Amino acid sequence: MRCAFGSDARTCIRCGAGNHPCVVEGRKARTPGQREHLLRKIREKNETISTLLSQLRNTNIATPISINAARIGLDANEREVNGEVLSWMEKRHAVTSQASEKASLAYDTSQLEDEDMYSSSEDEEEGDEEGGSPSPKAVVRGAPSMRSPRIAALPDDATPLGFLASFSSQWHSSNFRPPSPTGEGNLFGIANNRYFQPSPYTDLNLRRIVIEREMVPEILISGLISPLEARELFDLFFEHINPFLSLLDEAIHSAASVMRRCPFLFTVVCAVSSRYYTKRPGLYKLSVHFAKASAASAFIDGWKCVEMCQAYLILTAYAAPTQRFEDSRSGFYSGIATRIALELGLNRDSSARPLDERHERELLNRRRTWMICSIMDGSTSLETGKAPGVGNDEELTSNASRWCSTSKFQHPFDADLPAIIELLSIMHRFTEAIKRVGFQVCADKKSRALDRLIATFDRDLQTSIANTTVQANRRLGRDLAGKHRLGMVLFLFQYCRLIVHSFGQKAEMTDPAPQTKPSTYVSTCMEAAFNLLDLWMNFMHSTGHVRYAPDFFFVGTGFAGAFLLELLSPHIAPTLTASQRGQVIDVCEAAIQKLRAAAVDEAHPPHSYAVFLEGALDKAVVEPPLPVIA
Repeated sequence: MRCAFGSDARTCIRCGAGNHPCVVEGRKARTPGQREHLLRKIREKNETISTLLSQLRNTNIATPISINAARIGLDANEREVNGEVLSWMEKRHAVTSQASEKASLAYDTSQLEDEDMYSSSEDEEEGDEEGGSPSPKAVVRGAPSMRSPRIAALPDDATPLGFLASFSSQWHSSNFRPPSPTGEGNLFGIANNRYFQPSPYTDLNLRRIVIEREMVPEILISGLISPLEARELFDLFFEHINPFLSLLDEAIHSAASVMRRCPFLFTVVCAVSSRYYTKRPGLYKLSVHFAKASAASAFIDGWKCVEMCQAYLILTAYAAPTQRFEDSRSGFYSGIATRIALELGLNRDSSARPLDERHERELLNRRRTWMICSIMDGSTSLETGKAPGVGNDEELTSNASRWCSTSKFQHPFDADLPAIIELLSIMHRFTEAIKRVGFQVCADKKSRALDRLIATFDRDLQTSIANTTVQANRRLGRDLAGKHRLGMVLFLFQYCRLIVHSFGQKAEMTDPAPQTKPSTYVSTCMEAAFNLLDLWMNFMHSTGHVRYAPDFFFVGTGFAGAFLLELLSPHIAPTLTASQRGQVIDVCEAAIQKLRAAAVDEAHPPHSYAVFLEGALDKAVVEPPLPVIA
């Protein structure tokens, strides 16, 4: 019987009435309920899963990469705003029981899903039934294939390593078994019977489990960005940045799917997009460090996949700010991306037939990635004059048009890739021909070998761009993004012409005699430079995408502006007319204003080139009057 006390009574009313001693007993021990039982089972399963995953990952050979928060270049106000993130960076390697328990729980990637995109995909399915074409923005629903499309990455059997792989497969089973803590599973190199077998991470479902539990991007778990901001950064990337790169397919590269497949690519997309994220202007300054640390970690311990290659390509196009050229990693990232692509066999044409839409988009994704690798490699070689890593891929050049028009799931920007590849192929042949001609011939004004060479390749460029323009005009209804891509091709064409004719102009300048008559090549170089800057200032600026352009376009703009300003130097200016000199000054001033307008911050390349050209222009304007040709 339960005791009942009055308001001021110390003795139970019922016990007092029955003259019984009043003793209040404690609560009986409660038996574990269903909730506690389930929680205990969940913890046990998490521990089992974590143990198995650690065996798969082989953490004994992993090399952790850390960011020193104290050395990041932030002012006092920025450190105060990002205090929680910086505190997390300092403590994230501390091993505590709380951290271990948190690490064993899977990250909920559903926070990165965009419901609007799924609803749009349902609308597209209805549109397909009515005969409409699929939208590139619609997410491809359904689970991905168990293993990512993987064309044999091993060398041919005729090579030593290829023979060893084939020979090894005759003696070992191809079925995957998790390595045991002791025994054969701990052997290294070819002694391990799984040395030539595909990594378990080619299983996308297993990869997703590992990432959600142990490899969640630090840019996300540190609290620097929220899942909602990550989705917005991906939307910004596809709206403004991907039109320049034509690298990712929005139907298979949503924020959630990218995080489940490659935390490195997720981090890079968020970091690069954060520079243009107006809701948080200072976000890029800190997020770029996460991208650089992720690039280093992926290079050391990451698994080779298409997404890793794509991440390095994005870092090549949008390099982190540096104060010295030797600190730039663009060429380094381009080389890594190209090597990964070759090892994955992306340069080999796949004969596999797509099983469904997702599989077909994955195959297109592989092929497109190799094409962008070739473009990045060629543009880097064009900028630096160094030998390309890939060289002139004749198969790619001859089949690019066919590859970019054979599928209804083709990316809308793929149509302009063949023209870019052809222009870069012509420039590769030009640089090889220049090496054969030799500098001595260039210095000899009596020799016409260089003149014939320049004339030949100029005709090749003109023929290529003429075919591209005809094909572009045949595409009815080109939207603003399509015109933007056409502007990119025309920009590259003028850039290539300027480079080709500048060799002739430099050869003329090697003559020690003063220049007193119009140069043969100055006029053609000026024409190419003026056309390039006109495309930049008028055609491309009208699309509204210029501020999101890769560094390549700012390098080209800066090169054209600097070349024109060099014509104002005392040893060349006498060959110009007064109207030409005035035109050079006017065009350069306009270009500087456009560059400043495109800059997001002081570390953005257009601002750097604007400052550089403005200083050069001021110096040219204050020069004493020079004799000019009337």
